Amino acid sequence: MQIQAFKDKFGREPEDDDLVFFDPNADKPKPVSEEAIMSDLYEAAMRVDIDPYRALRGFNCTHEEAINYIKTRRFLEECGGFEA
Repeated sequence: MQIQAFKDKFGREPEDDDLVFFDPNADKPKPVSEEAIMSDLYEAAMRVDIDPYRALRGFNCTHEEAINYIKTRRFLEECGGFEA
């Protein structure tokens, strides 16, 4: 799926040094930001009723990073200031 997404986005096959997981908003292949990955993990965990802390820790976030992300995300959602 990711290779097809790469071809659809950039109109070519990925080369050896291209990342298969890339920023879909970039004009040329570049890595996905850690913030975007954390956001996707958080949203996926919430959709399937998994503790987002466990999902983030499974991604190799430290305890502090996971807690801080969840607190910030929930605060912004409550204030209406979070945009996915």
